[in-house]
Amino acid sequence: MLNDIDRVIIDEAWKSVVFKRCLDIDPRELTEEQRDLLNKLCVLFPSLVQCEDLTYGLDLIQNSEFKDEEKKCIKDLFENKCKVKTPGWSVDVVLGNSICRKSFHPKITMSLGEHVVEMNATNFGKLRHSVAEALQRLDSYS
Repeated sequence: MLNDIDRVIIDEAWKSVVFKRCLDIDPRELTEEQRDLLNKLCVLFPSLVQCEDLTYGLDLIQNSEFKDEEKKCIKDLFENKCKVKTPGWSVDVVLGNSICRKSFHPKITMSLGEHVVEMNATNFGKLRHSVAEALQRLDSYS
């Protein structure tokens, strides 16, 4: 059974690699075995974060030197990362002066399920304003 401190070490190492920040764990407070676990995690996690292929990432985890409970915890983190998809929208903007603005029109593309909606900046501004008003009204009822 994976103990709580090992689970915390795995979670903190994952967060530090994904969000590119320092660990919230003081290595001096860890045992030698826990420091070894942390070192191995810091080697494996950058590869997993960059990995786009689920099967390749799972193979990396399976072929690693971790205990079975640690592999299961790492596998759960990796599978959750693969489930999170980037939203299907983009904003294409051309920077320039007013002459460029007249000839190059920014467009906003949003994927809503199986439908793709494309609109110009003016219509997007109106949509954004209408959504903000609706949310404000909903907020006033609660």
